[in-house]
Amino acid sequence: MHVVFDLDGILIDSEPLWSEAIVETLAGFGACYRPETGPFHRGMKMGELVPFLLEEHGCAADPRAFAERLLAALLARFPRLQCLPGAESALALARAKGRIALASGSPLAVIRHVLGRFRWRFDAICSSDEVPRGKPAPDVFLLAARRLLAAPSECLVIEDSANGIAAAKAAGMRVIAVGDARGEADVRIASLESLVL
Repeated sequence: MHVVFDLDGILIDSEPLWSEAIVETLAGFGACYRPETGPFHRGMKMGELVPFLLEEHGCAADPRAFAERLLAALLARFPRLQCLPGAESALALARAKGRIALASGSPLAVIRHVLGRFRWRFDAICSSDEVPRGKPAPDVFLLAARRLLAAPSECLVIEDSANGIAAAKAAGMRVIAVGDARGEADVRIASLESLVL
């Protein structure tokens, strides 16, 4: 068995920082964030997140300028970034069972920053930046399986968003949902601290 981890909301407590960065960036372009859109964009790749935010909030900003400012606002908050409870033990547990991969909707710049900070090592690292479609499409998880030299059916995904769960299931992988994410997960746990493999 190989384990594929999502990043944001699974291993790191970055989702509040993403929310703050989105609010700040929209405000900088004269728009007010609507929190009810949150569940729909969680897990999206940057190239899909930015058009979604601009359309949903009636913001006429240049997408490239918006993306650059959003990424800068996020990274400026990363000194406050913490790993989530159970992350270290979950990674060790998964490593003992087989190869491990990271498959995230975050840009590669964010992933590299996180891996450098926490000194985590994976057998494969995949960003949705590297594939045509972000979650809920299966592309990033299928890329992870290829890089692990594994069949999708040999992979178990750990996710916390409806988009991520849908992507993993579309890839033909089993899914453990962490927290209150909606979706057709195979197993649900409250946090990584209760992970059993």
